[in-house]
Amino acid sequence: METVVLVLLILINLVLWLVFFAKFKSLFSTKDLINDTREQLNRLIAEVQRNTSDNIDLIDDKIEQLNQVLNLADRKLSVLNNDKNIVAIKKQVEQEEETPVYKQPKTQTRSTSKRTSAAAEENPSQAGQPVLSDSEVPAYSVTVSTRARKMQTQLVESKKKFSKMVKDLYLQDYNAEEIAQLLGSSVTEVELAINMIS
Repeated sequence: METVVLVLLILINLVLWLVFFAKFKSLFSTKDLINDTREQLNRLIAEVQRNTSDNIDLIDDKIEQLNQVLNLADRKLSVLNNDKNIVAIKKQVEQEEETPVYKQPKTQTRSTSKRTSAAAEENPSQAGQPVLSDSEVPAYSVTVSTRARKMQTQLVESKKKFSKMVKDLYLQDYNAEEIAQLLGSSVTEVELAINMIS
C-alpha cells in the first residue's frame, strides 16, 4: 500500500511538473512575444496611416480654400482694373470735352467777312463772330469724336467683361448678393446681368 501511494505521488508530481512546464513555456515563448509585438506594430502603423491620411485631407482642404481665395482675389482685381479703366476713360472724355483745342482761324478773307455780316443780320447775338468755312473747322472736333468712339468701345468691352464674370459666378451657384459683393457692384446691376443670361 505504501508503494501504491508512493507511485501515485510520483505520478501526481510528474503531471504537475508537466503542467508547470507547459504553462511556463506558453508564458515565456518567443512566438507569443513576436506575435504580440507584431500586433502592436500593426496597430501603430494603422494609427500613423490614419493620422497621415487625415493630415493629407486637411492639407488638401486648405489648398482648395487657398485656390478659392486666389480665384476670388483675381476676380476682384480684374473688376477693380475694369473699374479703373472705366473711370480713367470717363475722366479722359470729360477732360477732352472741357478743354477743346482750337485751330487758330486763318486771317479773315473777303468771303469770310461777307459771311460774318450775313450771319450778323440773321442772328444779332453772334455779331462780330466769324463764320468758318469747311476748311476752317476746328481740328479738335474730329479727334474728339474719334476718341469718344474708342472710349465708347472700351466701355462696351468692359461691360461685356462684367457680364461674363457675372455669368461665370452665377454658373458656380453664387447668388446675386454674393456676386454683387464680389464684383463691387449693385445687386440690381447683377440681377439685370443674370436676367440677360437666362
